[in-house]
Amino acid sequence: MSYGMMIGVQLNKQKEFNKLWKWVKNHMQVKSGPAKGYFSWQLSKTGNVIGSSCAPDGDEYFAMALMFAAGRWGNGSGIFNYWKEANEILYNSTSKDNYINSSHVNMFNEKEQQVVFVPYASSAKHTDPSYHLPAFYELWGEWADYNRPFWKALAAKSREMYLKFANSTTGLMPDYANFDGTPTGSGHQEFRHDAWRNAMNIGTDYAWFAKSTNETTVINKLFDFFQKEGATSYGAEYSLAGKKLSDDHSPGLVGCNAAGTLASTHKVSWEILDDLMQASLTSGRYRYYDGMLFFLGFLHASGNYKIYKPAEVLEVAY
Repeated sequence: MSYGMMIGVQLNKQKEFNKLWKWVKNHMQVKSGPAKGYFSWQLSKTGNVIGSSCAPDGDEYFAMALMFAAGRWGNGSGIFNYWKEANEILYNSTSKDNYINSSHVNMFNEKEQQVVFVPYASSAKHTDPSYHLPAFYELWGEWADYNRPFWKALAAKSREMYLKFANSTTGLMPDYANFDGTPTGSGHQEFRHDAWRNAMNIGTDYAWFAKSTNETTVINKLFDFFQKEGATSYGAEYSLAGKKLSDDHSPGLVGCNAAGTLASTHKVSWEILDDLMQASLTSGRYRYYDGMLFFLGFLHASGNYKIYKPAEVLEVAY
């Protein structure tokens, strides 16, 4: 849903954006208790909650998409006051420590300056590298009504962590990692589906801000690995050392790598972009993950994924 909203604002489809957001507010956002304000990560099409826990990357995308909506279209009333809604999501994500004796915690570990995997109990004791979105944090550090220095610090920390998350030989990152960068999680200590998105996140941040050479270093190393595996035929999953775990050449990963070319100086980037243009569109159940990552990657690579600054940005934040 958050990807759909981001795609909607980038394509200037306000009607569709508003429908998605209304459904999210009505069905996904927790209405009461210590998890109030967070969004359930999985629901049925009729709105029944299947997975009640929060996936932080969704909340991050909701907030950024809403800010861009305020910048592109201006604000309406109620839930369509995009700017107000975005800032409430950000404030909520850093205010859960107000609840005593609750296992629900903030979405970001203040000491580690990193997003957590799930803001609940032991699941908050590690991170997911693909949830690190320094391009978004950088903008929140310039725009948000609250905690601007905090968001700036998060952006800098994520750029620092990319070298620690990435395997020193292959550049591959795990799905899940400890806050020191070491891989963790049964089955998720490898390069699997979550980890595809790191290339896109790095490409976005470098294209918009170019504040860390770490990003080019990691992407070039990753692309060197994929070139050796076959720039138009590499697999979808690997051990961090480079052992292929899946032969599928997934369009979602192709799209993410295409976005990653925005941070790369590697010549194989042209083959990766050609691969994006030749890929078949996804049908069936995988339209969600493969299809949406492919679409986002296409928007990035074609120059159609842009920043829209809201008029409401304060000169000085609270």
